[in-house]
Amino acid sequence: MPGQASVVVGVDLEPGSSPSSSREPLYAVVVLRDGEVYAQHEGVPLRRLVRLIWEHRPGTLAIDNIYELGEDEAAVARFASLLPPDVEIVQVTRLGGEFVDVREAARRAGIQASYGKPGPLATALLAARLAHLGYGSRVRIVEEKTRILVARGRRSPSPGGTSQQRYNRRIRGSLLRISREIKKRLDEHGFDYDMIFRRSEGGIERAVFIVYAPRSKLEGIVKPHKGHDVRVEITPIYSSRITFEDAEEPAPPKPVIVGIDPGVTVGLAILDLAGRPLLLHSGKDLDRGEIISIVKKHGSPVVVATDVADVPDTVKKLAASLGVPVYSPPQDLPTLEKQEILQQYSRTYGIEARDTHARDALAAAVKAYRSLEQKLRQAEAYASRIGLDISLDAVKAAVARGRSIAEAVEAEIDRIMRQSQVGEERPVRVEAEKPPTSDERVRRLEEEILDLKKERNRLRQKIRTLEWTVEELERRLREKTLEFSIEVARDREVEMLQREVQTLTSRIRRLEEEVEELRSKAGRLVDALASLYRGAALQVRVVEKLTMTGLRESERLYGPLRRGEVVYVRNPNVYELEAVARLREAGVAGVLMDRSEGGGLVSVLRRSIVPVAVLSDYLVLAEEGVVLVEPRVLEDLERLREDLRRRVERRIDLSRIVEEYRRKRLTELRES
Repeated sequence: MPGQASVVVGVDLEPGSSPSSSREPLYAVVVLRDGEVYAQHEGVPLRRLVRLIWEHRPGTLAIDNIYELGEDEAAVARFASLLPPDVEIVQVTRLGGEFVDVREAARRAGIQASYGKPGPLATALLAARLAHLGYGSRVRIVEEKTRILVARGRRSPSPGGTSQQRYNRRIRGSLLRISREIKKRLDEHGFDYDMIFRRSEGGIERAVFIVYAPRSKLEGIVKPHKGHDVRVEITPIYSSRITFEDAEEPAPPKPVIVGIDPGVTVGLAILDLAGRPLLLHSGKDLDRGEIISIVKKHGSPVVVATDVADVPDTVKKLAASLGVPVYSPPQDLPTLEKQEILQQYSRTYGIEARDTHARDALAAAVKAYRSLEQKLRQAEAYASRIGLDISLDAVKAAVARGRSIAEAVEAEIDRIMRQSQVGEERPVRVEAEKPPTSDERVRRLEEEILDLKKERNRLRQKIRTLEWTVEELERRLREKTLEFSIEVARDREVEMLQREVQTLTSRIRRLEEEVEELRSKAGRLVDALASLYRGAALQVRVVEKLTMTGLRESERLYGPLRRGEVVYVRNPNVYELEAVARLREAGVAGVLMDRSEGGGLVSVLRRSIVPVAVLSDYLVLAEEGVVLVEPRVLEDLERLREDLRRRVERRIDLSRIVEEYRRKRLTELRES
């Protein structure tokens, strides 16, 4: 803390004041600027204290007991929410995990204080001095969080086949639509939140919002919902509480690189600045606060890395909360490269990834490290070359955050110089205030007694109310116990009937969809039959593959091959010359394919003077093995046949001319 903030405000509760009293508490306030007293105030109410903090904008608010700012954790949290966001609250009497008297804390810090109990102004000054020198523990206010789950509404049977896919797409689309509505409402009201979701075809499978606000703040903004298809559940995670981050002579945190793969299951990887793995982990529904807590147990992050080029919002918010830059690759890392990184680290360090999320997080962290590796080595070489006794970790951390090597070294030198100045500061003697007179002590004691009497009366009234409530609840319990067996039996029967109704409803819906699909198919077939009857359509023979087996199967279904018949070949890549000859002998009108380029089959058919056309140019209906085409296909195939016949005749004539020319030349050569 020393050197981090030039302004420190020390606060102490004045005698006779209490946050739990009906009277407004009063405080003594001391403002230090660069270690020197800048201002001091007495008799300051809480509202004025908040205003003074905003006016002086200190880096630290120092106090000897955090509960002097509020009667309970919720009250302290409310007070902290009114302060500037960059103000740290420090309790100077908590050192190394234990609580000590403010005078003992001053003795340990080398600050000379009087043997008597110091007054409020002197205590506020001691608190400010101690915080300025880096003593005490930072107070962390953990706010209540709320979890919003958007998921499927039921697990009853759903349709099968094609209907199953449509049903799932509809549900996923509904989940996506409701999640977008919730996100829009949270954005409109300025809530801080993390959104975790799993994408799927046509929408999402589920979504989880972690909102950093109590459940009561969401009343009227996001409402719970329980429907057949989608449910929205809203549950608080935990209430506000106060924790201490002990900060007496802490060891400098190790700089680390954090790789993260966000989602319903979060992958987390932490490397040191030598590229060694410190953690490889994955967990479901980890929110931002939990991730930060895990990271800070292993060190101080210098960069947050992701394995995709388009940085997810969750990663951006995490990096902003940690105050570090984001690393993202120029393009999404391919799966093969991520697998190679995992195998390399598994061989070298013996680590295992429990799933792909942990693997992706590791790959992101390793890629970030490799992007910094050369610069980190240069920083290490430079620090070694100049021989200055500075923290290499601090220099490398600054370089990883984007500073030049020279700037990082100079910043570390400046930090060491400031520490030296603080260490050489002479002990400060804090004089005790003038002891109060007898009349003042009596007046203060009378005020305290009056406050205690009021508190006693309030508690007595509360006890009477609670006793009445207990009696009323016991009476209700007796009544409910008598009705319990009947209600349980009825509820079981109702639940069984509800499940049966849901099952039947689902079955009816599935059958209705199947009936609708069959009705549509029947309509298309009726229209096709009418076209066939009018002569507006022509049925073609369907052959899976142009092989003898395929022809025999088609003859079993359609009868023997007929002259002038059109044949549709589904798979032109597999054929037999014997089957081609069979088509030519039968005198079929021609062959249809899904595309004009059917490999070698097209060439074979054309050499056999069997014309080929594209099915899509003439298709009327393709349903349940029945293929109907427009009658004009016969004219087109006949025209193609004539073209093929003329080409063959031209080739024959040309061959005859060439042969006669050869014979004539041979005769001339013999005669000569």
